Amino acid sequence: MSKTFFWTAACTVGYLVLLLQPARGQQISEASISLEKIFVDACRERLIGNYDKAIILLEDLLKKDYRNHAAMYELARVYDAQGKHEPAELQLLKAIPLAPDNDWYKKFLADVYQKQGKFLAAAAIYEQLVKKEPHNEQYYFKWAYFLVKANAVDRAIKVYDELEKQNGIHEEAVRRKHALYIGMGNNKKAAEELQRLVSAYPKRLEYRHLLASFYEQIGDKAKAMAEYRQILSLAPGDAKAQIALAGGRNTQNDDLAYLQSLKSAFENPTAAIDLKIGKLLPFIQQVADTHEATLADAVIKLTDILEKVHPGEAKPLAAAGDLLYHSGRKPQALAKYQKALQLDKAVFAVWEQTLTILYEAGQYKALLKTAEDALDYFPNKVMAQYFYAAALLETGQSQEAARTIEQALLMAPDKSLPYALLQGLKAALACLQKSNNACTTDFETAEKLAPNVPYILANYAYYLCLLNEQPDKAKQLTEKVLKLQPDLVRNLHAAGWLALKNKDYPAARNLLGKAVQINEETDPLLLEHLGDACYQTGDVNVAVSWWAKAQAKGGRSATLERKIAERKYAE
Repeated sequence: MSKTFFWTAACTVGYLVLLLQPARGQQISEASISLEKIFVDACRERLIGNYDKAIILLEDLLKKDYRNHAAMYELARVYDAQGKHEPAELQLLKAIPLAPDNDWYKKFLADVYQKQGKFLAAAAIYEQLVKKEPHNEQYYFKWAYFLVKANAVDRAIKVYDELEKQNGIHEEAVRRKHALYIGMGNNKKAAEELQRLVSAYPKRLEYRHLLASFYEQIGDKAKAMAEYRQILSLAPGDAKAQIALAGGRNTQNDDLAYLQSLKSAFENPTAAIDLKIGKLLPFIQQVADTHEATLADAVIKLTDILEKVHPGEAKPLAAAGDLLYHSGRKPQALAKYQKALQLDKAVFAVWEQTLTILYEAGQYKALLKTAEDALDYFPNKVMAQYFYAAALLETGQSQEAARTIEQALLMAPDKSLPYALLQGLKAALACLQKSNNACTTDFETAEKLAPNVPYILANYAYYLCLLNEQPDKAKQLTEKVLKLQPDLVRNLHAAGWLALKNKDYPAARNLLGKAVQINEETDPLLLEHLGDACYQTGDVNVAVSWWAKAQAKGGRSATLERKIAERKYAE
């Protein structure tokens, strides 16, 4: 294949048609060949991006053949490629009258009009094309599209009506009219369009579902339920309709009965899991707001069904985790979240809930491993960085914690909650590095940014205990956190420690005992303090047992070994 043929094939065939017209003599034939060469060269230059050279060649050709519409079209393409839409438009307006049957020129002109925002002009072109080819559906859609862009919505709807007059009821045209009517706020007309589909195809359940969903969307529950009942009359096993009709929940506190009514629909494996989860979301939020265990249990019965009916899906496990967490059963919630992560690691909310539980329970070794795993999938999530830094700090890796905190602070928006939390970690780090002034200053900054965040307040109280400073401030902080979040291990430890310092030994034993019960990993200093409280309340054997456990866990306080050896408390 010659290069000339290749470049000619890549260009507009309209010019070549001219070349094939009967020649009057050798001179005309040679002139045609010369013009063909210029045209092909211009096409080549356009295709390789040499637009200025292509323009020179095409303008030269048009000087020699001023009626050459193919050259005008090619010149318009060059201008369009350069973003020069007005010159492109001019060339096409000159070319179209010379080749009135060439629809490519007209469609390209419509594209050029679109780029200039001349939507009515573009619509007029497709109106002409429709008159020429009244059964070409795409022309109707383009015509209506440009009318919508020109905000001539009523005219666009008439175009779709005209399409249906020509070709009969058309699903896509109906859907588009439906959407346009919604945009106009005409719900009645929007519903009528879907009703037309249902009437035309009464056994097509997807159309009935569309109509029922629309009625739900606009709040017309009665009509929605009527449509769902009609669906069930045609298909008794339709799970979506079963779920929609189940129970008929109202505001008369019949939530438990409603949830029970969903059971059979949830057992249907053909119903999409997202539809089922969607029915549970309002109840999960309700449990989050109220912490109501009875309601949580009723919803968990349905998530248990989903786990069996949709094995391999993480969503039921995550939903159950949320319900257990917000109803105060965090160890069980943690187990659900961890199973969910085994199936799907792409949802950060599940990672964050898992990290939250581990942090609140003081399980810092498990927190470190889980935070590392989370960062593999979400390296740019500030809260993952926060929990990782906290775990590093609590497991004695201060240098790495410092690097992580600084990196995360660069990612956190100023004065945001993550920023305040990281300031709190910065303060704790300063305390461990014996920078007492920096410690209290940073904690004060964090407290001002987030005055009601338990993590910050509890840490502040704990490190004040460690520094043996501002006991009244520390007590105020722990009391506030006990009201906000009574099961936070770090705060229970700080409160129990303060009680020890104040010689309120029964209170100390109670608070520290609760902390140990929650904290499965058992911080050595927490165990030692519990031993101190037991000793002061007269249980020497129990005290020695807790001191020994603290030592086994790595406790290295100045007096721990002496306490064990002498079986008595030492300052």
